[in-house]
Amino acid sequence: RHPVLVKLIDQCDTPSGFTALFECADGDCLHAHWNFARYPKYQHPQCPSYRLRNLPINLRLDTLHQIFEFHEYVAQKGYVAIDFYDGCIMYDFATDRLTICDVDFYEKAPFQWDGPRALYYVARRAVSPEREARYQSIGEFIEEWEAAGGWVVDPVAKLPKMAVIRMAIAGKRHR
Repeated sequence: RHPVLVKLIDQCDTPSGFTALFECADGDCLHAHWNFARYPKYQHPQCPSYRLRNLPINLRLDTLHQIFEFHEYVAQKGYVAIDFYDGCIMYDFATDRLTICDVDFYEKAPFQWDGPRALYYVARRAVSPEREARYQSIGEFIEEWEAAGGWVVDPVAKLPKMAVIRMAIAGKRHR
């Protein structure tokens, strides 16, 4: 187990489905969507992501280093991150401790694209090793994605657009 990963205490099947019990971890989720009505994300001093961005550079770089080390560990175990975002990160501002949680959307590598070929090329360009070949903005990416039929791949009106993008890039269908 990697030291920044939240500790799994128990797991079991229940009539409602699979259940996992994790150790309680101190800290604030960097994507605290339950607070977005109270204060705007990224802009308010109470927002955890704002607070993290305003830590001294050495603490921010240490946090980034721990995230990189975790994903290197994950890759060594043969998995890739599909849906890693700020909601998977908890930061304890009292102790400067990072905890990674919500890792249910990692896949065994390699995985095969099963989405439409047109969307594959849009996604590939977005992560091109040549910086100048990538999209210049999220808006440009979304425009290309929509032109390639990106929102009709899966009828997932209940999911936000970025969730659909993540699933389509991963070649997954909504379950």
